[in-house]
Amino acid sequence: MNKNLLKKIAKEWCKGILLANDGYSFGDSIEDGMITEEEADFIVTETKKIA
Repeated sequence: MNKNLLKKIAKEWCKGILLANDGYSFGDSIEDGMITEEEADFIVTETKKIA
């Protein structure tokens, strides 16, 4: 996934669309192969920068 898209996900996460304080909320997405663990970590990192 491209980093700009991941940044948009992080921004939406901060707005409350996803649970911004729960990095484990990506567990199912990782298990289903939708995103990688590295991508989830990147989203969490970007969220912390925005929050």
